[in-house]
Amino acid sequence: VPYTILRHSWYTENYTGSITGALAGGALLGSADDAQISSATRADYAEATAAVLTGSGHDGRTYELAGDEAWTLSDLAAEISRQTGRTIPYRNLPPAEYARALSSVGVPEAVAQAIAGWDVAAAQGALFDASRQLSRLIGRPTTPLSVAVADALSRLGEGVART
Repeated sequence: VPYTILRHSWYTENYTGSITGALAGGALLGSADDAQISSATRADYAEATAAVLTGSGHDGRTYELAGDEAWTLSDLAAEISRQTGRTIPYRNLPPAEYARALSSVGVPEAVAQAIAGWDVAAAQGALFDASRQLSRLIGRPTTPLSVAVADALSRLGEGVART
């Protein structure tokens, strides 16, 4: 049976989805320290899937897909700050404290523990990939963090104060 495996790294939207909370709380919270996160957008991954399904030469291959440029949660907070004109720092918390903060805003405890655990794994290098296989499949650089943040802010109805 012919096969091709596309292994997605982290979705940028996993983090841009927290922009609302960061703006409301005045800080981006996490437990990832200075982890390098090589995420990509869902659209980038979808484009890679389309390229594999409509292209040739992919049989029997496994692709490790990730974004081109790694970033940290401090970078994300700085980008949110730059685009909104507000100061939104990154606050690195111990995992248990981060999980409690998530639970305090309605995230189920088991899910909050999982999210904090994912950040710990990121801090240990689990979300870093410099292979650039995704951009080679789609024939262009992956979507930069700045564009993903701008897209998320536009969906929130947040005006971009500075670009």
